[in-house]
Amino acid sequence: MYQPPKKKGLAMTLAVVDWDVPKPKLLLEYLSEGGLMKDNEGFTWELAEKLNNTTLYALYKVAIRRADKTPTQSWGFLSTELIDALFSNQELWKKSE
Repeated sequence: MYQPPKKKGLAMTLAVVDWDVPKPKLLLEYLSEGGLMKDNEGFTWELAEKLNNTTLYALYKVAIRRADKTPTQSWGFLSTELIDALFSNQELWKKSE
């Protein structure tokens, strides 16, 4: 379960496809050289947003592994919570103090 990014509407936790996300540097190469970037076009914010969203999903998977959980045991959380928990080394499933 994950909160996939959307342009508008409600932020909802949904079932998503589980896949092994490449490291961000490699993902950047795929995005810029793998056909998503048009000829003579710079790296757009649209592609940067795709890179950021995909990297957040990869971090979400790291957080689940660290907590020894499965994706079905998580009902999602905001990306700000995810980043804060990973950098402060806190568990996402603990109640706030």
